[in-house]
Amino acid sequence: MILIPKYNGLVEVAGSLSLVLANEETGEIRQEIYVPNLVLPAGKTFIASRMVGTSSAIMSHMAIGTSDTAESTAGTVQTQLGAELSGNNYSRPTLTTASNSSNVVTYTATFPANNPNAPAGGVLLREAGVFNAATGGTMLCRTVYPLVTKLPADALTITWTITIS
Repeated sequence: MILIPKYNGLVEVAGSLSLVLANEETGEIRQEIYVPNLVLPAGKTFIASRMVGTSSAIMSHMAIGTSDTAESTAGTVQTQLGAELSGNNYSRPTLTTASNSSNVVTYTATFPANNPNAPAGGVLLREAGVFNAATGGTMLCRTVYPLVTKLPADALTITWTITIS
């Protein structure tokens, strides 16, 4: 039997995201959720491509969706959200924060209130992802989270933290 030693200093990519749902009119925070994130194979390939300068675009947008299909890096590789919302105030917003400090990358985006097409009972959100384009593009990571009901007067702010250790 050949023993292969375990190397110290292996690079891991992990993190979490926080979702804050607030009524834009009153400022009341209606819901806060913290969940771990999954960096997908396409996201890891993207990170590696940035190291050698072959990637065409930085991560620049965030998306939300309604699918509760679990994240996966096995089987069918996920490259898009399961049921991404688009149009009006659901289109992928540009990241308002994209920073790197001490091997921690932070992305923040806000999905505004007062969507004219939002149903009175709200939209049932279950997933989010970070992308390098306003449509299509490479998805760095995807997370499914507990149900968030975004009412027409609610703004949703998502802060995504990715730690490379």
